[in-house]
Order: sequence, then C-alpha cells, then structure tokens
Amino acid sequence: MTLSADELLLLDDLRPPTLLHVKAWGKDVYLLDPTADIRDEWEIYCAANQGKKASWRAKLGNLSLVCLSC
Repeated sequence: MTLSADELLLLDDLRPPTLLHVKAWGKDVYLLDPTADIRDEWEIYCAANQGKKASWRAKLGNLSLVCLSC
C-alpha cells in the first residue's frame, strides 16, 4: 500500500489514543501514539535542558498523556 503525503499527514487523526490501566494510580489513562510533533517537542526540550536537572519523565508523560479516565 502506498500513501500520498496528504494521507500520511492525516494518519494522526485516524488512530484513537491507547487505553492503559496504571496499576499504581488505580486509574485508566489514554496515551497518544508518538508523532513527529511530539518527537520534535521532546528534542527541543532535551536541548534546552541539557546539563540541567529536568523532569524528563514528567515531560514525556505530558507529551503522551491525553487524559485520565475520560
């Protein structure tokens, strides 16, 4: 199957977030599939915080987490 550039750009809109139960929280969360925008924002964050004590895991969660128990 070959996709056009326009079809590739629409792929993010076609996939629903993934439901995941977080046992430690006792709640369900929805996670986004990684996108180019998420990757770009992650790389910008990493570059801006290089050598600093930063909340790497919190930032990654922030980029991926859609909502709690929606």
